[in-house]
Amino acid sequence: MEKTAKDITTSPTTWTRPADVMKLHRQKQRKRALQSRLFDTRKGALDLNDGSKSSNDSSDVPDEKSNAPSTSNPFRSQLSKRFRETYTPAPPCDLDSSCDTTLFQLLNNTSTKDSTSLNAEALSESFANFLDRIAGSQNLAAEKSRRRISALPLDWSLKYKIRFFSKKQLPWSQNLKMLDEASGTTAFARCVDLKSSETSPAISTGINAQLHQTCLAWQHPNLPWVSLFPRTSHEKNRAKKSVPVDPVMKDALHNAWRESFRSLLQLVRAHQCPFFYLCANKFTCLIRAAGIGGIEEIHAVISPTTTGFRKLLLNDEICYSMPLQKESSSTNNSPGEQSSDGQDEEENEEEVDDEGADEWLQSIGVGLEDIKKLNSAQNKVKASKKPEMDLRPASTIVVQTDAEVMALFNLLLNYRSITTTIGALAGIPPTLLAPVAFHGATLTPLTVGQKTVNLKGEQFYSAEIVGPVLPHTLRELCRQLEANQTQFSMTCSIVEQSKSFSMLPAPEKTPSTSAFALENLRDCGLTSHELKSFCQHGQPAVLSGVKFENSQYVCHD
Repeated sequence: MEKTAKDITTSPTTWTRPADVMKLHRQKQRKRALQSRLFDTRKGALDLNDGSKSSNDSSDVPDEKSNAPSTSNPFRSQLSKRFRETYTPAPPCDLDSSCDTTLFQLLNNTSTKDSTSLNAEALSESFANFLDRIAGSQNLAAEKSRRRISALPLDWSLKYKIRFFSKKQLPWSQNLKMLDEASGTTAFARCVDLKSSETSPAISTGINAQLHQTCLAWQHPNLPWVSLFPRTSHEKNRAKKSVPVDPVMKDALHNAWRESFRSLLQLVRAHQCPFFYLCANKFTCLIRAAGIGGIEEIHAVISPTTTGFRKLLLNDEICYSMPLQKESSSTNNSPGEQSSDGQDEEENEEEVDDEGADEWLQSIGVGLEDIKKLNSAQNKVKASKKPEMDLRPASTIVVQTDAEVMALFNLLLNYRSITTTIGALAGIPPTLLAPVAFHGATLTPLTVGQKTVNLKGEQFYSAEIVGPVLPHTLRELCRQLEANQTQFSMTCSIVEQSKSFSMLPAPEKTPSTSAFALENLRDCGLTSHELKSFCQHGQPAVLSGVKFENSQYVCHD
């Protein structure tokens, strides 16, 4: 008795109440009813899928678990017939492989295994055609970038390195003979065409003499301890320590550069020089004589420019145009000549509106200091929107007519930022490059190196030319190889600042005939064959790679 009383007092939770027993009984009944419903549903689905059974055999199977009485459904045959008619898989449709909705039709199609396999085949065909179309569009874009032409187009951009490849040995010799070097130097200095029949018999006309004549240029200034071309930020000489330039030396260099710049401009105006380049640290300027590029007047092209530099032009009343600017750009820098005072009607209207806004703010009690802060914030927003095209090809400007070019010449002479004050080129004026001699010019030879290269088991002959490669130099080298090689390729390293020179559109007023331009420029230093090409405005082309085969050029822009 003691033990039983102890158990009762210690574990009262073991007692079972009548309410709990009835609760468990109800849960078991609900579970059995749910199981019977699930079993009936599965059995009905199996009977509907079996099309071979007749309506007489479609009786219910008794539920063994629930012991429910079996009942027959008189509408089962009609339901099964409707189910088969509704859910019978449709025959596979003929999907167009080029249709964009093929994939969605295949994904949304609910059919049997046979139709799925057929749709999978259609899907694979559609994707195959889709990939073919992509490859075709890529090939079409590649063909557009590769143009097959019979003559090499004129490229006004500067190159600082070109490399030729050929399976056949190149006709040039790396070690020049004394006569070849002397003849090439004489022909270049006197602007003599070695391929003409009027050449003196004392001058060698061989391929090596022609190469040496082509690989020469006139340059100012020339400092052997500093590389003055190309003058870009990624140049190796920027990493070197700058050479200190004494103020007296700096003034002497600048005075000599001013004299050389003046001499070159006078040669261009007198039609004795076809063109020349001014290579500064931040921009490059190309000045061409009248008739060159299909333009009747002397003109200058500067790329890239900044808002501050263009403002200086407007302050000096220098008219310019921006042919590469998009139509969506602001009206302040729209293509066409700018007004002399640098203000158009829209700017005047904006100023009037600003004055009216200031007066209205004062009338409602806003202080002058607050108005100045608002105006300064507004000016900062406008200034941040303007330089979007600065230092880009769209900022290229063109200055035409002799008077405007002379005004630009005076501006560049007094432009302080044209000479950098930091880096290895601190205190050194810009580099002048020309195909003819001028005051203070130095005859600069291009470095020519040849070697043999093995690529994939094949032997190629390579020639690398380093230095300031002018437009006529590139064309002349290709002409020499064209006469001696059946197939060769060329790659170029281009000065980024000069790429926009070859993107300029054709002039609006083209001369009716180039006879006057050819007659005026016959003593400019170019051969008669090259002068015809330089006086015409062809299609814009920036040549980064050229391949010659089957007497045609394949150009890669």
